[in-house]
Amino acid sequence: PPRGPESALFSRGLVGWAMVQGLLVLAVASGLTTWLWHAGLPAAELRTAAFIALVLGIIGLIIVNRRFGQAVEATLRPNRVLIAILVAATGLLAASQLVPAIASLFEFSRVSGSVLAIIVAASLGSLVLLQIIKPRWRRWLLE
Repeated sequence: PPRGPESALFSRGLVGWAMVQGLLVLAVASGLTTWLWHAGLPAAELRTAAFIALVLGIIGLIIVNRRFGQAVEATLRPNRVLIAILVAATGLLAASQLVPAIASLFEFSRVSGSVLAIIVAASLGSLVLLQIIKPRWRRWLLE
């Protein structure tokens, strides 16, 4: 049913859940960036790695928030919109790496396969962590 006109637009649980998600993606992206910076990654490659980490984090948030009460298998059940978003995001990430005009526009550089694997692993880790935390927030979201 629709919410009552006197009720709050966003519940405290929903705002809290959004903050947890945002802070986790920020922590992963900034943690990876800091670690890669200390590892001596060149600035252009570091910028690219941070961008990829943020985009993959946002894609993870889309997947986590598709269905709140169900397992990850249900959230991955494809539909046309999800497929279009994933294809567009993947295409834009690939273009930022493979099309020199786009890469130079953002001052990006190609990241190595090992750096990309680290970014993907960290992003998947945050997705799994959010999936584990999600059932605990369900009670507060429904209030």
